[in-house]
Amino acid sequence: MGTRLEHVIARNVAELRDKRGTTQPQLAEMMRTVGFAWQSNRVAQIETLRRPVSLLEVVGLSRVFGVTVSRLLAGDDEIDLPSGITMPLADVRGALLTDHEGELVSAVREMAGRHATARDELRKVAKGLDLDVNDLEALAYRLWGRSFLYERERRLGGISGLSKRSAQTKRGHVTRALLADVKAYLGQGQQRVDRLNEVRAAELVRLVTPPVAES
Repeated sequence: MGTRLEHVIARNVAELRDKRGTTQPQLAEMMRTVGFAWQSNRVAQIETLRRPVSLLEVVGLSRVFGVTVSRLLAGDDEIDLPSGITMPLADVRGALLTDHEGELVSAVREMAGRHATARDELRKVAKGLDLDVNDLEALAYRLWGRSFLYERERRLGGISGLSKRSAQTKRGHVTRALLADVKAYLGQGQQRVDRLNEVRAAELVRLVTPPVAES
C-alpha cells in the first residue's frame, strides 16, 4: 500500500512552515495576498487531511513559499492510485515537469503499463504464499517500511551491467529471499491468522490517520 498524495503535500507544507517559523493563520493570510480566499483554519485542514488541496492551490503555495511545485511534492513515497496500484512520487513530479503534451501522454502511458506489469507480477508473488496482493504489501511495509517491489529493487542494487539472464536470476533469488522473510514472519496456523489480522488492522490505521497538526 502506498501514500495518499494529499499526505505528501500536507507533510511538505508543515515542514516548510516550520523551517520558516510561519504559523498556520499566517500562511493562510499569505495565500489571501496572492488571490486565494483562505480562512485562518484552512492550513490546519490541509495538514490534517480534512480538506483536499487543488493543483492551483499547490501552485499558490509554491509562490508564497518561494519554492518549486516539485518541492511541495518532495519525498520517496509510492502514491496510491484509484485502481489500487501505486506509482513512485518521482513519476508524479516528472509528469508535472514535462514540457510538451505529447511527451506527457507518452510518459503517463508508459508509467501505467509499467505499473500494471508490476501489479500482475506482485499478484503472482502473493499467490505463492496464498496471500491477497494487498496483504502482501501491508506485510512488506510492516517488515521493511516500503513496498515489496521497492524492497526488492533496493536489495538488487545495480544490475545494469548484468546480462538479461543474469539479472533475472538475481531478481529471482532476491524475490525468494523476501518471500522467505514474509513466510517466517507469518508462521503457520493460528499464528498466521493472528499476524494477518494484526497487519490489516495496523495498515487500516496508517491509511486513515492524518498527520498530527500543530496547535
